[in-house]
Parts: sequence; C-alpha cells; structure tokens
Amino acid sequence: MPVIKTNQLTVKSINELQKNSNVGEMLLDGNNLYIKKNANSLTWYYRVAFKSHTGIKKTWLALGNYPQTTILLARDKALKVKEMISQGINPILLSANSNDRLGKSFGFILDEYQRGYFKAISKNTKRNYINAMRYAAPLHNVNMELITEFDILDIIALIKKAGTDTVAKAFLQYIKKIFTYAKNEGYILENRTRDLSFDYTQVARDRYLQPKELQCFIGSLLSDADVALDMRVAIYSLLLLMLRRSELIELTWSNTNLSTGRVIVNRTKTIKNFTLIIPSQLIKAWQMLPNKERSARLFNFTDNTLYRTIVNLCTKYEVKKFTPHDLRRTAMSLLAELGCDYLVIDSALAHTIKGVNKSYLKSNLLDKRAELLQKWADYVDNLLGENTAILRLKKS
Repeated sequence: MPVIKTNQLTVKSINELQKNSNVGEMLLDGNNLYIKKNANSLTWYYRVAFKSHTGIKKTWLALGNYPQTTILLARDKALKVKEMISQGINPILLSANSNDRLGKSFGFILDEYQRGYFKAISKNTKRNYINAMRYAAPLHNVNMELITEFDILDIIALIKKAGTDTVAKAFLQYIKKIFTYAKNEGYILENRTRDLSFDYTQVARDRYLQPKELQCFIGSLLSDADVALDMRVAIYSLLLLMLRRSELIELTWSNTNLSTGRVIVNRTKTIKNFTLIIPSQLIKAWQMLPNKERSARLFNFTDNTLYRTIVNLCTKYEVKKFTPHDLRRTAMSLLAELGCDYLVIDSALAHTIKGVNKSYLKSNLLDKRAELLQKWADYVDNLLGENTAILRLKKS
C-alpha cells in the first residue's frame, strides 16, 4: 500500500489525496497516524505496535472516517492510543468490543457473516458448512488481521491428515468466502487467502533461502530489539543447528554443557539422545539467554509460537515467506553447494541413512558434525560481514 510521507496534514493535502490519488494510497500525518483513500471514503488509521509473547506485533487500528473525524480529532484519538500502549494496554484487544472495524476477532466476524449466509443456504449446505468450519475453532479468538495463510494451511493439513480431502476442500472454499467478506466490510486490510488453492496445499515444499535472503532475514532479526532476545536466539539456533522446531523447543539446560559445547537432543524424528557440539557463536548466544538457573528449557515458548513469529517476521523484513523447516532445508542446500560431504550433512540432520548403523551416526561422526556446524556458523557470519551475529545481539 503506497505511503506518501508528509509532515502534518492539512485540509488541502487531504483533498488532493481524495482527488488525485489511487485507491489504497495513504498520507502520513506523523506519530503513526495515517489517512487512507478507500473506494468510497477516507479513513484514519493508527499503526499499532504492541508487545506480545512472540515479540512486537504490528497492525492497523481504524480511528474513523474523514471529514466526520477531523484532523484534530484524529490526532487526539492517536494520542489516546499511544497513551494506552505506554500503559501496557493492547488497543487492538480493546477495540474488539468497540465500534472499530479493524481489530475484530475471527469469531466475531464469523458470527456476523453466518447470520446472513445461513439465511441463503439449504439445510444440507448448512450441515456441510458446520462440519468443515468446526476446524476453525483455534482461530475464533484471534484478531483476524493477524491470521496468515500459513495458519489456514496448517488447518487444511490437519483436516487432510484425518483423511478427509472433501472436507478440506470445503473448508478452504468457505474460509476464502469469509476472508472476502471481511475485506469488503473493512475488517481486514488484506485478504491473505485470495491466492490459496487446494492444489497448492498438496505441493511438497521446496522453499529454501538464497544467501541474500538469509543475510537480510538473519541480519535484521539479530539487530531487532523489538523481538524478545530469547526468540531471536531461538531462530538463530534453529538455523545453525538445523533442528526441527519441536526438537529445538525441547532442549533443556540439564542436557546442555556450555563449557564443552555439547547438547543432547532427547529425541529427533529418528534417533534418541542425539549429541551435537554446537558452534562457538551459539555458545556465546546461549550464554546471553535469561533465566538459565530458573528454567528447565532453553526456550520457554511453544513450537507454534516459534512458527508464527518466523512467518510474521518475513512480512516485517520483506522476505518471501518461509517456515521453520525451510531453514533446515536452506542449511542442507547451501552446505551441499559448499561441497560438504552428504553423509555428514545427513548425519547433522539426524536422518536415517540406509546401510549406516544409528550408533555410528551418533558417535563416530560426532567430530565431523561439529566441523560441519562450525563451518555453517562461520558461513552465516561471513554473510553478515563485520557486524557479526553476536555483535548484533549485543548492540540491540
């Protein structure tokens, strides 16, 4: 959405926006207050940034239409929102019970949509709809503006896992209609389901980051003080250790020895008690983690929180979206391009290798895995230049 940056707005500049600008363009008044040209109106928005357990969330809060909401009134509303944020109040959650359209929960919008939809369909269609949409229950209390296409794909994968492709197709069809309704009614700024198709959900993922993408994402992440330190270190660890997100989240301090640099992964997908010697960069990063004495696990959030954070940060850093597992694929691909031994790469990934005994993978290749992971960490640092990963963490 194009933004024309200005100092403070005037009636003249707003009139020019109305007459000479395209739908979707915005003017910045200052202090996170914008006015946007819609198809039939001009609407004030405040760019909200508030803390959550995944770091900093950013979205838009509607403050009213112009000229009913004057410039002075919009500025006054913006100041009140700013005061709420400074007091630790999330204005988005507050607006879920107000007349503001942005910030409504998925459940609120779903109820409104269904009141009209149920009047126009047969009993049989309604029965099929309810059967499919019951899978959307985890989204009911989520601000609809914050729901991503990956959230939808996760639900579709869950339905397909139950062996019901017909229901999965129906769910996608219904959810796209609900998002279209929400966009048309001004509840969300972007319809993230628009380009989703059932065929897309069945394609095996082969996404991996190019070196420039990796440099942009990791460099931005490590320097981003808006993201909690433990979350930044977790994503950095996920990349350097090439673990699955569930494996990373289950790491414990009792199985970690920073003096020797050894960590035991209790259970990978294929191997129990898998030992890794972590790179020197990661030892320094883990030493920065808070609550080492009071917490059993290194990272005190769920793997779903980790997943959602990565997806949201892709938007923030303007990197094509990827998932945590794509970081694992990225490491594997780039290490192969560097000419590393495929057996050692597979060993570091805790893959079962045909014809190779698991105990051999766990012990005999330990030193080679250590060399590989250190080489990979050094490669990532070289991408970041003089401002290395640890320097970025310390400065932020």
